[in-house]
Amino acid sequence: MRTILSLTLCVLLASQSGGAQTPAAELASDSKPIKIKRGSELNLVLAEEVSSATAKKGQTVRLELYEDWVVEGQVILPKGTSALGVVNQLMHAIPGKRDGVVDIKPVSIQLPSVGKLRLSDYPPGEDACGDMGPCWAFATIAFTVFLPLTLPALIVEGARPKDHRDGKDRILPVGYKVFTYTGRTIVLPARSLADPNTTK
Repeated sequence: MRTILSLTLCVLLASQSGGAQTPAAELASDSKPIKIKRGSELNLVLAEEVSSATAKKGQTVRLELYEDWVVEGQVILPKGTSALGVVNQLMHAIPGKRDGVVDIKPVSIQLPSVGKLRLSDYPPGEDACGDMGPCWAFATIAFTVFLPLTLPALIVEGARPKDHRDGKDRILPVGYKVFTYTGRTIVLPARSLADPNTTK
């Protein structure tokens, strides 16, 4: 009798353990490729300090993801993944004349099974003004209306000493946020999605 009960118990336990594995198998089979559209936003931060006093235009700068990059509920790349940027604009500070200027342009980030993904400063079809229309409109208005009115004041201001300007260098600290967008549409195979525990 004990033998029969033991065999019955073993069969029940085996069937339960097999059923527990079924959801995981179904989840794996349900995974599918993910399409990432051009212009998808990424939040990056500086991984090193950049100063207008020491930087050179065009030099490479280390960036990293500020948070997990999640698309359709899947982690594409984990927080801290490295990215590449360059010093896009640079002006050294001149005491009594001007403050320093430094600007970072994101360039690329590495994706599994895809390689380097090009990054852009602005969404597709836009620039610093949002699109070219407002830029041209503002420039036209400025030259035809505002410039003649302000030209005398500009001449007087240019003749004055500019001691009121500190001539401070612009310093971008570690953790400074750099917003960027994907430069093209890509499709990631399901197996290429990042493992937050291994990808850096």
